[in-house]
Amino acid sequence: MRSGLSAEGLGDHRTGDILALAERAGLQSIEWSGDAQSLSGDRRRAAELGSRTRDAGLVVGGYRTPYRVGIDEQDDALVDEALALGARRIRVRAGLIGAGEADEATWRFVIRALRGLAARASDVGIGVGIGMYPDSLADCVETASLLVERVGEPTVRLYWSPPRFEPAGTALRGLYASLPLVCAVEAPVAGREPLAERSALWERALRLVDGDDIDVLLQADCAIASDPLVRDAAYLIDRQRAVG
Repeated sequence: MRSGLSAEGLGDHRTGDILALAERAGLQSIEWSGDAQSLSGDRRRAAELGSRTRDAGLVVGGYRTPYRVGIDEQDDALVDEALALGARRIRVRAGLIGAGEADEATWRFVIRALRGLAARASDVGIGVGIGMYPDSLADCVETASLLVERVGEPTVRLYWSPPRFEPAGTALRGLYASLPLVCAVEAPVAGREPLAERSALWERALRLVDGDDIDVLLQADCAIASDPLVRDAAYLIDRQRAVG
């Protein structure tokens, strides 16, 4: 388990300031965004940012993209950008139709596209992570798990995040059931729902993912000061040490 930061919500911040924030918080990894950090289509910028990240002692856990599998084209460029960045995985979205509304032909089409992307990415040592979104085949942990299982590629895994108002026990059952398929855990946006306020959820969730090759990503946005993120990072790191 690695404590990390998702930079998706920090598009108005300079990358140097984001790196400094991650260092100040004592985090181990960072997930850069193709949109927020203007990396899409710019391999040189991606390579330079990846180098600076590693120089700061951080792992580039992932490359978060707006890529919609089965909808968008040019996934070769996506893999090239992730490789230049030095990312361990590419985060994508599984189409634009909810799992309950999609017919079998849509499922098969997205699965085939995911397998193709996974093959290109795995050739250069990069995994594929499926984010959970409404209006996608991965609109909850159950459908995300089903999609990953149907793809059947070991380098294709999912991002888990607890629904905001779901009871801790229900959320934890979803994490436990999907744990072999999880590549990253997404915590709530710092300042909106402090991790310590849901300790019944987070202490047990962190025990479940301890020892696995999983990033636990804190979220932030430009409207929130750095203090809540540093506070949540301190809680995460303290729990990480306790379960380690």
